[in-house]
Amino acid sequence: MRGPSRIQKYLAAGLAAACVLGLGYTIVIGAPDSYRDLRDQRTRFVWMSENERDRAFGTLIPTRMDVFDFYRQSLRDDDRYYMQVTDAAFGAASRAVVVRNVARFYLAPAVEVSRPSDATVVLSYEADPGVLPLRYSAQIRAGLQLFFVSRIAG
Repeated sequence: MRGPSRIQKYLAAGLAAACVLGLGYTIVIGAPDSYRDLRDQRTRFVWMSENERDRAFGTLIPTRMDVFDFYRQSLRDDDRYYMQVTDAAFGAASRAVVVRNVARFYLAPAVEVSRPSDATVVLSYEADPGVLPLRYSAQIRAGLQLFFVSRIAG
């Protein structure tokens, strides 16, 4: 078998050079805007306490951060949680997408799993954990609303 020809080598080198130049151009053009955005965000949030900064992501959406505080108080760092949330409209987005995204950020280092069978705890957001085919060793409810933290037995 023969290796690549001289022309193929030059074409490959030229393509690699074009990619590097394109990447460099993108960095030069985008860096000032990115730096300005980061500086503006820092100015906007620097006055907040650490707790306020942690909650800002959800507060700006806006979503109810008191519910996530409720979840956070009952989770352990090594928990794997399943977020039980029904899908409904939430402004221009889906409620399930918004709730899961806020939870992933705010409830870390606990980790979300996609199946209840992989979880150590179920977090129910306006949903009844009793409809899931699971047994719970402990369950906490936030008042009369359908917000639960249900620790899975086993």
